[in-house]
Amino acid sequence: MHEIEEIGNRWAELFAAGGTRRDCFQMLPEVCERVECVRVEGIIVVPGTKRNCTPAAPAFRESFEGATVQEIVIRKGYLAMVTFSNGHVVEFMGDGGTWSVRRLGDDVPRKFVD
Repeated sequence: MHEIEEIGNRWAELFAAGGTRRDCFQMLPEVCERVECVRVEGIIVVPGTKRNCTPAAPAFRESFEGATVQEIVIRKGYLAMVTFSNGHVVEFMGDGGTWSVRRLGDDVPRKFVD
């Protein structure tokens, strides 16, 4: 739980700050691609590969500025739902060595945390 809290707090800080290379910190490639509208290979953002999508809204990003982990619920040992002080819920997935953002925003199933 402490590890998820540390990663979550660091992720929120970098996500709020913006900037593709920093935003993708602890994000699964498919989440980074959707949020940043770029192609990701492994953990590397491919320069000059903007996709036709809508990136995360600036207000959504900014809401994570100063946000901290308030509650962590572990499910099945490898999925964790994290509620931040801004009220947003982010799903992290563990692989036995680290935790990465799996879903955020409207993609997170609300029934998991209600």
